[in-house]
Amino acid sequence: MIYPFLFALVLAAAATGTDDDLILIDDDPVAADGRDPDEIVIDDTPIAAPMPVKPFMRGAQTQVKSSSDSAVSVDTVANRASGGTPEDFFEGWTTYRLHITHKPKPGRGWRVGARLRLWGGLDHPDEGGLGKTVLLTELTELRYDRRFGPRLILQAGLQKVDWSVTDGMGPSVIFAPQDLRLGLAADPEDMSLPVEALVVRYTLSFQRDAYLELAFVPRHRPAELRLWGSDWGMASPRRSAAVPMGDIAWLIDPSVEDYWQTNLLYLARPELKPEDFSGALRLRGRLRGTELGLWAFYGFDLFPEFRMDPDLALMLGTLLSFERPISEMMGEPGVLEAIQRLQGKMIEARSAGDPSRLITSVFHRLFQLGAQMRRTVGPLVLAAEAAWTPRFAGGRVLFSPSFAPISGLATLHSAAQIEYQRSQAFIAVLGVSDFWVPDVAAKPLMLLDSGFVGADGSLKRPLGPNAAHLIRVTAALKARFFEDFELLVAVLAHPLQEDWLARPTLIWRLDEEREQLRLGAEIFAGPAASIFGQFSHNDRIVLGYKRRY
Repeated sequence: MIYPFLFALVLAAAATGTDDDLILIDDDPVAADGRDPDEIVIDDTPIAAPMPVKPFMRGAQTQVKSSSDSAVSVDTVANRASGGTPEDFFEGWTTYRLHITHKPKPGRGWRVGARLRLWGGLDHPDEGGLGKTVLLTELTELRYDRRFGPRLILQAGLQKVDWSVTDGMGPSVIFAPQDLRLGLAADPEDMSLPVEALVVRYTLSFQRDAYLELAFVPRHRPAELRLWGSDWGMASPRRSAAVPMGDIAWLIDPSVEDYWQTNLLYLARPELKPEDFSGALRLRGRLRGTELGLWAFYGFDLFPEFRMDPDLALMLGTLLSFERPISEMMGEPGVLEAIQRLQGKMIEARSAGDPSRLITSVFHRLFQLGAQMRRTVGPLVLAAEAAWTPRFAGGRVLFSPSFAPISGLATLHSAAQIEYQRSQAFIAVLGVSDFWVPDVAAKPLMLLDSGFVGADGSLKRPLGPNAAHLIRVTAALKARFFEDFELLVAVLAHPLQEDWLARPTLIWRLDEEREQLRLGAEIFAGPAASIFGQFSHNDRIVLGYKRRY
């Protein structure tokens, strides 16, 4: 079954933001003159120097930014498939990004972003050498900005909403569904998805930089990932594409494979209805040089609970099992009776137009309260944040290793980070986060208790028997030398689960503003059941070229 691990991966990605973000040291140039004072900006992301374009309206301003990122990789070891499809021994990909900002007049603007991603993989020659490609064309932003007077700003449309103050640690990542289709080591720009949102900010005090911010999302957007067909799918070379209805990868035609993979995970996602909204409210300001924030969130949890009619599960498991002849399995006690009952249920579901009676997924609501702070002390930047899911508001739903839901759990997700920046030539970052479930005695939890359940079924948590923890340590170092060269080293580790990911990269800046070559490695290690240990077959060397136009 890949669903327990699938949930673990989605939770891990959400808990850390994106793998690059959590240890990202931005190496992109920032415009020398900073922002346009008339530009409407709620987020604090630095903007690279844009390319001006002749305006098509009198008094209008239009800017275009574009970039491309291409790379090829080869696995360090050829791991033969033992359960799933052969691994992608060779990979190549290109991403082209286009972003247009148009301001017809002061206080109003449009932002449009698009992305084209082409990925190709090639199996090892010893396993057939078959190739495959994936082409993704997507809107990354379609947003209208409007300022009403000096205090009120509105942003409406497709956008990314991230309120965190630590780099990708996760507690305040409010609306940032993960995009894991191209792997855990993709570019940070590509590992989060935009949502349809309305964001409003009202300034309470300019002196204290205090404001009230509201984010409203009318339709929940789940994470995107692949179940099979690539090394980054849940069905790795070590496991088959087993979902609650059996191994079905062979049933799906490649022309509709992406559609089916998404729908196998989200059989009944929230719709565009008033009751399906998510929302968050934040109060943020500055007190004696320290940025402080408080927020509240009400919306959908990360991963759904799957519910299937027991007769349907029995029939599908029987029909899709190839261990024995179907005729022999059909003669087992209870199988024919289950099929007869299921026939009646299917007739009822068809007449009612409601297949959810047989199989569906349920997204659970949760309520969270959060706090955050950030302060600069000389060359140091200190940041901390936390998100509490209280039991009195329903708690949250987590899962056992067998994917049985455990509801009503209180959780506390906290993170702390310290950044040292002596100059742009030397930056170091160290962060620690903890996803803590304080009262879950004798109930092992998927992901959090990985490796702590003994062969006899006993649960031996290293930090006490009644609480589960997922602790993460992140570190990054950026050092520039010989003017045109940079060394980036990023490491993420789960010390309790004893798994880690390391990404050393050497960058040669061919042009300070526009071009760079990258030579790097991605190294996964840990027990087979751990997050990064699951992808140890993906250790690889990467050569890339990045250009801004």
